[in-house]
Amino acid sequence: MWQSHNSFLNYFKMKKLFIIFSMLLSLICYSQNWELVSTNSLDEIKDMYFKDELIGYAVAGQGKILKTIDGGLNWNLIYENSELFQEQSIVTLNNKVYCFAQNFDGVIKKLEFQINLNNFEITTINLNFTPQNPISHNNVIYDSGVKYENSQFIPLVGTTDISGSTISNGSSEIYKYDDNLTASDGHNIFYSTNGLIWVSNQFHTPFLTSGPYQSYYDGTSKMRTVTNYPCVVHISNDNGLSWTYNEINIQALYFYFVNAEKVLGLHLFNEENKIYYSTNSGITFDFETVTFPVKKIYAFSNNLSFAYGTNGIIYRSINAGGLLNTINEKKNENDLKIYQNPSFDEVIIEYNAFDVKINSISLYDINMKMLKNFKSDSKLLVLNNLQIGTYFIIFETNKGKITKKI
Repeated sequence: MWQSHNSFLNYFKMKKLFIIFSMLLSLICYSQNWELVSTNSLDEIKDMYFKDELIGYAVAGQGKILKTIDGGLNWNLIYENSELFQEQSIVTLNNKVYCFAQNFDGVIKKLEFQINLNNFEITTINLNFTPQNPISHNNVIYDSGVKYENSQFIPLVGTTDISGSTISNGSSEIYKYDDNLTASDGHNIFYSTNGLIWVSNQFHTPFLTSGPYQSYYDGTSKMRTVTNYPCVVHISNDNGLSWTYNEINIQALYFYFVNAEKVLGLHLFNEENKIYYSTNSGITFDFETVTFPVKKIYAFSNNLSFAYGTNGIIYRSINAGGLLNTINEKKNENDLKIYQNPSFDEVIIEYNAFDVKINSISLYDINMKMLKNFKSDSKLLVLNNLQIGTYFIIFETNKGKITKKI
């Protein structure tokens, strides 16, 4: 009886320990949608930009530039120079990478280099601001209120509103969605399809706010803009003819529009371990907690997103931070399988596509140089005379792009 009682107590002790262990494990494994990746750096990540789904760059403190060739899973240092020391931003255009930075003397430096090459060249440029969020569009680099063309930044020309402010005042982050550029100054949303001609629509009478202002336009009807202090999201579904607005119970929030309804966000001042997400244009938010603080969000596509911050921290998500349903996406990718059969000077690859229609098949080397195209209905791919190394086969399908590494 005493033995039975002891066994009973031991059972509950073990159960209690198991519950405590499970709780600790859940605290350690904060996020299901954001994966902490290796950056091989302890410096704050300042900005990042992707050329495609595999090749991307990030700038970090101490004048460092990192590169990934596997979609952000791993990052390696490719450049370091103390001339690029403080605030930094990065953008790719055509086949060049540009990094803009301010050193401790307040001098703006520009670093440019060819993608996949090492001919780095630093020049000093005359600016009265530091480029913060450059984007490339139609062979031109744009930043807040300016564009970089012919090796210099020149002001954008925009419509003047009743307060006298224009798109050239540099008050807003320029946002790109497909072929549409948008910006906001707290009174208007400015939008353009070519970067040359900007149209202005005034939204709801704004609160007394200051930047950052963030905006979005899908090119057909849906417009969104956000003002802060307090944080208010303004919504239009008819090209800005009518607006609704909603005040968010967060003092200041950095928005990233994945699309018109799906939004990622970060608190600008505290709660840096929370990544907010919304599926109703930012009217209401839920959040996920990650282990380390993050300061900014970057999304290359509707799937591939990153949140990053101090100490070289980068979190990666392949489902827009939980905004997308990953079950079907995983199923689509698992439906397409390849089997490698190396023999002397050739590699034979077989794939089975059960629920996927193949539109094109291409072979790339580790530098993402395309080596060969295959017929879309190929069931057997023969690769001759390849050197030992890493290669990628990219399948364009009816369910999106699927990349396989061999």
